Amino acid sequence: MVGGGLVPIDVIYPCMGCDVRSELALAIGAECDDEGYILVGNHLETTIPRLYAIGDVAKALNQIAVGFGHAALAATHIHNELRKRDRS
Repeated sequence: MVGGGLVPIDVIYPCMGCDVRSELALAIGAECDDEGYILVGNHLETTIPRLYAIGDVAKALNQIAVGFGHAALAATHIHNELRKRDRS
């Protein structure tokens, strides 16, 4: 705000960067890119069947809200896959 007045806010959303910690996924064979991010598909599935990667290890904006969105997508996909398996 110009003039030095106060502006009410509800949230401060800091951005601090990210150190990708994908060593465990890499050690069990998941494919990663040159920066260490785990390669994922549309539903956050990795190159290893039934292994999902969300949040800061899956390339995105490295924000909490994105991690929650990733978790919702992956959980919904897992749920739907389990329901398909139960019907078989």
